[in-house]
Amino acid sequence: MSKTSKKTVSFHMDTSVVERLRDAVFYTPGLCMGDAVEAGIDRILNELEEMRGEPFPRRRGAVKLGCPIL
Repeated sequence: MSKTSKKTVSFHMDTSVVERLRDAVFYTPGLCMGDAVEAGIDRILNELEEMRGEPFPRRRGAVKLGCPIL
């Protein structure tokens, strides 16, 4: 992953997931929460792009906040 620039993001996560992440970071020397989250997001994005057969195009507008109502 590139170390050229970073951006702060904020979102809600299930408490149990956050606590598991904190435990993993606590017991894994050299691991920090930001790097763990970044690696996980990168992994799922690679899987989604592989399933799609190509990278997602750049968005043409703002991302709506919150989860979509199903």
